[in-house]
Amino acid sequence: TARSIADRAGANGIAATTVGSLPAFCLGTGGVNSCLVVLRDSLGLFGSEEALNEMLSVREGNTPGLSTNERFARLMGEAQAQAPIWGVAVGDAVPEFFRAWLPAQGNIQLDWAKAFQSVEALVYNVETADTVRLDVKLECTNDQSAESTRQVFEGLRMVQQMAWQSTNPGKPNPFQALEIARDGRRLSLKMATNYADLQTFNPTGGF
Repeated sequence: TARSIADRAGANGIAATTVGSLPAFCLGTGGVNSCLVVLRDSLGLFGSEEALNEMLSVREGNTPGLSTNERFARLMGEAQAQAPIWGVAVGDAVPEFFRAWLPAQGNIQLDWAKAFQSVEALVYNVETADTVRLDVKLECTNDQSAESTRQVFEGLRMVQQMAWQSTNPGKPNPFQALEIARDGRRLSLKMATNYADLQTFNPTGGF
C-alpha cells in the first residue's frame, strides 16, 4: 500500500517534505524528482513535485480536472484501474513520466522532451506481488515516429545493461527481461521481474 511505502521511506532516512498541504517522500531534486504523497492507507499519488501540486489542486477543486480532456478520458477507459498502480500521461507529461521514473542513463545525457516528442500519450499498469509486472502502452504520432521511439528504447536498454554490469556486478538486472514491441504507431513495453531482484536496484545502474 501507499502507506507501507511511505513507512519504508521514512525507515530508510528519506525525509518527508510538503507538497500542497500533505507530506511527500521524494527522490532526486528539482525537475527530475519522483515523489509519493499518501492520501490514505491504500491510496497514493506518484509523480514529480510539480505534477503532484497540480493533482492536489484538482482534488481540492481549485483546478479543472483532466476528465474534460477527451483523449485523456478515452485512455482512462483503457487503463486497467484494478491494478494496484496505474496511470495515464498525455502531451508534455509523457517525457516527464520517463524522466521521473528512469532518471539515470550512465554517462549519457538525454533530452527527454526531444526523445519522446512524438509520443502523444501513454497508459501504464504495475502488478505487485512476488513478481512485479510492468505494462506500458504508448501512442505515437505515426508509424515512423513509433519506430524511431522504439529505437530510442532499444538504445536505452543497451546503455542500461552496460551500466548495470559496471555498477552492480553479480546482481540480477531487474530490467533484463524488458520487452519492446511495436504495432503500427503504438509501442508496448513489458517487464516481469522478481520483487527480491527489484529490491537490489541501484539507480546509478538504471536507464
